[in-house]
Amino acid sequence: GAHEKPVGLLNVKKYYDPLLAAMDRYDADAVFGPVRGLLPETTPRWLTDGRFFDRPPRATGSQSLFGGTGNALVRASAVRGKLFFNPVYGLSGGEDTDFFHRLGQSGARMIWCEEALLTEHVHTERLALWWLLRRGFCGGQNYADIVGRPRRALDFALWLGNRLTYAVVATMLALTSLPFSKAAAASYAVKVAMNVGQISSIFRYRVQKYRS
Repeated sequence: GAHEKPVGLLNVKKYYDPLLAAMDRYDADAVFGPVRGLLPETTPRWLTDGRFFDRPPRATGSQSLFGGTGNALVRASAVRGKLFFNPVYGLSGGEDTDFFHRLGQSGARMIWCEEALLTEHVHTERLALWWLLRRGFCGGQNYADIVGRPRRALDFALWLGNRLTYAVVATMLALTSLPFSKAAAASYAVKVAMNVGQISSIFRYRVQKYRS
């Protein structure tokens, strides 16, 4: 707005200080930090108990195999003219996961910085089980396509067997925990969606959640 002060280099550097400090300390090519969801006061109890919009803490300096663009600092020389976002993921999401996975595979050093916390307000549309299940399903598809689906026949058979087993076990746990904890039941249901999403990637089917 008219009353906003221009952001100078000093202010930008101060704002990103934890990421910059971690990049310098660990000689990293990319640094990622946590993003915490701020929930409305009207959020159902099972959603707050389940902590679906938080991530478990990680040690600063620990290696990251991939990351997201929500809270990241990247050394320009590591990507400029070398790496680009893949338009295949433009409507489905996951382009940042693919981008940073390829960056890591190229030999770049990518680390985590727990102190570089950012927060975001969670839209009310996301405060529903269907949204969590879709996020889990899409995340499973992305992970399988980008990181975790083996190509060798024996490895693929083991991978598929594990996905099916995990999905069945998580379904049973979701049903048995529902009378006692809706948060736990929802958490297991998301695990079912993630594994089913991975399996669905075999058929080249992708949810294009950004088409609308």
